[in-house]
Amino acid sequence: MTDWLHNLSVPWMALAVFGTTYFLAAAIFAVVNLIAKAERARAFKAISPGLLPPLGILFGLFVAFTAAQVWSDIDRAIAMVHIDNRRGSAIAMGIFATGIAVSVLLIAAHDRPFTGQISVGPDPLLQLLPKGNTG
Repeated sequence: MTDWLHNLSVPWMALAVFGTTYFLAAAIFAVVNLIAKAERARAFKAISPGLLPPLGILFGLFVAFTAAQVWSDIDRAIAMVHIDNRRGSAIAMGIFATGIAVSVLLIAAHDRPFTGQISVGPDPLLQLLPKGNTG
């Protein structure tokens, strides 16, 4: 069913993934704005912004695993690693190791979004609150 997506070139695949994501986000935004009236508006405002980093990580993992499936032609990968050309083998292993390291570092960096050097402080959230509700 998703063979058409896997057969696209990388730029078209990126456009399809980001376009679909943008469309879904716009649809969710429109639905929430339609149903967030009066009493329901308070319930929607009570959702913690702390949910966003885990959702972002899940989306990143989804994209990473989809991309991994696209490029996971095992026969070709094994042949590239085991060829007699040492330079080609080293390049293939280097690309794989770099991808794994970057994925692990991105997940680890966003594990605790409110602590560390790249932490998210309360200042942007405090700017959104009315002056009387800083409580």
